[in-house]
This record gives sequence, C-alpha cells and structure tokens, in this order.
Amino acid sequence: MPIRLGTNRISRLIVGVLSQPWTPADITTAFWLDATDASTLTLSGTDVTAWADKSGNINDFTPPSALYASYDATGLNGMPAVVWPTSTNTIRYLTSNTFALAEFAFIGSYQDGTPTTWGYNFAGVVTSGGGDTSLIGNLTGTDKFYGVSSYYSGSRDGVVSDYRTTSAALPINTTFFSLHRPTGALTSTWQIGNDRTNANRGWQGPFGEFIGTATKWDDATRQKVEGYLAWKWGVEANLPVGHPYKDSRPTV
Repeated sequence: MPIRLGTNRISRLIVGVLSQPWTPADITTAFWLDATDASTLTLSGTDVTAWADKSGNINDFTPPSALYASYDATGLNGMPAVVWPTSTNTIRYLTSNTFALAEFAFIGSYQDGTPTTWGYNFAGVVTSGGGDTSLIGNLTGTDKFYGVSSYYSGSRDGVVSDYRTTSAALPINTTFFSLHRPTGALTSTWQIGNDRTNANRGWQGPFGEFIGTATKWDDATRQKVEGYLAWKWGVEANLPVGHPYKDSRPTV
C-alpha cells in the first residue's frame, strides 16, 4: 500500500531539505573567532599561540608576549574553548590591524560559572588598544559589565539590557552576550581577554566564540546571531519565550 503524506508535511520536508543552518558566514563580519574550528588555532602543547580570524579580513589575534590562554577540547559546555586561568592574570590577544567595530557578540563563562563576584576589578572581554574601554567587569565593586564610552547596551541570552546601569547577573555559566556602541563604530586596534594595556585585568574562564561587526546589527540579524550561538553551544533553553529561534536554529 502506498504511503500518503499530507501537503503540509510534504512542504515541511521540502523546506527541511532545502534549508541550511545559518552561520556568521552569511553576513559581513569585522572579525570572527571560533574555538570549535581547529584550523584557526595555533597550538604549542595546550598553549594557544594564535587565534585566526574567520571573517576573511585577516584580523588575527596573537599575544604580545609568551603569556598564553589554554586550549581545552571540552572547556565550554563540553565543547572546545580557549581558557584564561581562574586567577589574576595579564593574558591578552591583540590584532595588528586597525578596523572599525560597532557591535560584537561572544559566548563564554566566568571562571567555572559559579562565582557571584568578580575575581579582579575590570576583567576585560573585548577592549580597544587605543585606550577606549569596551566591555569591563566589576565597576566600583558592583557586579555588572561596564563601558565608559564604547559598548554598554545589548543583550544577555537574547534578553535586552543596559549593562552600564544594571547588574550583569553573575554567575555567568555558558552565556552569550551582544554589546554595541550607542554612537556608531570605533576604529582602533582590538584585543580580547584583558582591559586595554592594564596589568592584572585578565578574564578568568573560557571563551568559545566572538563575532564582531563594523555596523550595528538590525534586530533580525542580531537575533540570528543569538540563535546561532545558542543552538551551536547547547544553551538554546536560555533564549526567552518569544525569541524567533527559541524552538529551532536559524536557517538560510
């Protein structure tokens, strides 16, 4: 006996076959670092001596001295990560290029995801080598992210907030953020994992992925970035009810 499929089911099957997962390769990015792509990591043992940019702009990140974060194949939610030590450190990775950055998203964890206070003042995530801060932890003893004149508005796990004036809600356990400047792009050299050129302001914990753009994303694109990060890193349950990718990953 022939198997009969309803028209709606056939349509869903066709869409499923034709659709491909959306990734940041489907938009223009200023830089894109992905710890799950082994070809982008240069290793000496477990030391990460360089992290290559996947955007096509060759905005690669390398440390200025022999101080390295470590590669851990299961370091973030069971997936590969570049891990800063959970102690006071000065580790940072810089670009040699100057480029514009208006918004960026990242996924990571602070220490092991359980602390409710920062281990050190001003733990940097993405900051400017030109002296303008972008995303900083622990302003004046309060547990929030802070941007002096660069990034301060955005979302955590797809929920909009202003991290200059509201709590960043530590602990941070496999969490994705997107942060943007209120007044357009800043052109500078950039670094990850430390506050500008200050000593002992390194991040503490793993990073999985960074995605940056020279122009602020519209809401639809930002939600695709959020959906991509959430489903790839296994934290789609963190997305709020009503998010367009709460129940399925973005596709093209």
